[in-house]
Amino acid sequence: MRRELCAVKECGATVLLLEVDGETVPVNPARMEVVAGDEAAGFHRVTGYQPHYMTCVDITARAARAPGRRR
Repeated sequence: MRRELCAVKECGATVLLLEVDGETVPVNPARMEVVAGDEAAGFHRVTGYQPHYMTCVDITARAARAPGRRR
């Protein structure tokens, strides 16, 4: 896990680069609790990192990743 500045010049936030399923994912450095679940195990609370694209000022990239986006 290494720290780096966000690639979006206007953002400038420090992010952690994590290796997830063979892919590098920038995440916010603060750990947070979220609720995760599946049909077999039910719901439970987990602690992890939030993907940086969810909070980055790069509106274009956030809109492109949004579920159900309009074209």
